Amino acid sequence: MIRYISSFSVKTLHSMVNRGLLCMLALSRPDADIVVEATASAAGAFVRVLEDTGKKALIRRLWVNSWPGKPATLLRYLQSAFHNAAALCRSSKGDTLIYNYNNVFSLALLNFLSRCILRQRHIIIVCHGEMEYLANSGHTKAYKRLMSWLTRRFFTATPPEKLSADINFIVLGDVILRQLKSYLPGYMLERFHSVDHPVSVPSAARKAAHRNGKIRLGTVGILNRYKGADTYLRLLDSFGGDYGPLEFSAIGQIQSDLDGFRARGIRLAANPREALPDDEFNDMVSELDYILLFYPADNYRLIASGALLDTLRFRKPVIAISTAYFRYFFEKFGAVGYLCDNADDMGSLIRRLDDMQPSAFDFDAALHKLTPESLAPRFGEILTLCGVRR
Repeated sequence: MIRYISSFSVKTLHSMVNRGLLCMLALSRPDADIVVEATASAAGAFVRVLEDTGKKALIRRLWVNSWPGKPATLLRYLQSAFHNAAALCRSSKGDTLIYNYNNVFSLALLNFLSRCILRQRHIIIVCHGEMEYLANSGHTKAYKRLMSWLTRRFFTATPPEKLSADINFIVLGDVILRQLKSYLPGYMLERFHSVDHPVSVPSAARKAAHRNGKIRLGTVGILNRYKGADTYLRLLDSFGGDYGPLEFSAIGQIQSDLDGFRARGIRLAANPREALPDDEFNDMVSELDYILLFYPADNYRLIASGALLDTLRFRKPVIAISTAYFRYFFEKFGAVGYLCDNADDMGSLIRRLDDMQPSAFDFDAALHKLTPESLAPRFGEILTLCGVRR
C-alpha cells in the first residue's frame, strides 16, 4: 500500500504541487492501492485527483488548525508532526509513505522510528522552502532560527550510521539537486532525487484584455519580506504616487506590511491575511497582464518557485529578479518573460511597458513538459530507485 500524506497544507496552500504529485503517483503506479491522509480543508482536491485518474478515493481526513498568524502556524507544524508520526505508526511492513511536505519538526522522529522500530517502510519526503535554511541561516525571528536549526541539524549533522536506510528525499528541480552538493555530506546527498515542479492549468484561466488603457501587474502567492515585499513597496514609491497607465496588485496572502500596500492604492484580495480560495485567485490572476516576482537574487537557490509556474498556468509573462532557479527554468523550458539584474532594472523595464511591443512567449511548450502526465515517468523512476515496487 502507498500512503500519500499531506498533513500541513490547508485550504489551497501548496495546492498545485500537492495535487500534481498525487497525480504523478497515481499515473506511475496505476495498480497500487493509494490511501491519502490529508488535512480536512484540502481533502476534497485530492478526491478529485484520484477520481480523475481512475482511482478509488480512499481518504483519511486529518485535523489541523488553519488560522492565520505565526503562533497558529507554529501550532500547525506541531500538529502536522504528530500526524506524520502517526501515519508511520499505522503503516505495515512493505508500505510506502510519501510525505508531500518536509515538516522539519518531524524529520528526526520519522528517521528514528524508521531506523529503530518501524523498519521496512519506504519513506519519501518532498522538500520545499525549508532547504533554503541550509544556504541562509542568519535569521532574526525566533521561529525561523528554530526551523533553520532543525533543518541544518538533521541534514548536516546526522551521522551516516543514524540515517535510516529506508528514507529518501525529492527536490523540485535538477538545479536544486546540483546546488545541494555544496551543503550536504555525500552520504546524505545520495538520498536525494529530483523531479520538476508539476503545473496544472486552472479551468477558469482566461486571457486579460487591457481595461481603460491600463497595464495590470501583480505579485502572486504568499508575499512577505523574504519574498521581496519591501522591495515591492520601494518600487511603488519610486513612482511618486503616479502610476500612469500601470495598475498594481498583490494577489495572495500578505505576511508583511499590509497597511503599506493599502496606503499605496494596491489592489488586494478580499481577505489578504489568509490564503485565497481557488476561484478568487484564478479570477484575479487572469486579469493580470504581467506577473511580478521580487525574490532577492541570493534566494531561491534551493527552492522551486510555484509563483513562477503561475506564469504558465495563466500564460502571463513574468518580470522578475534573476535567481539561480529562474535561470535554470528559462534555460530548460524556455523564456516565459523577463529576468532583471535587480529591482532598479525591474522598475526601468516596467516604465517602458507601455511603449514596448509585446513579446511572444511559448507558454504551451513549457507547460507540456511540466504537466503531471509528462513528469509521471520520472516520478516513477524515483519510486523504483527508492525500492517501491511497480
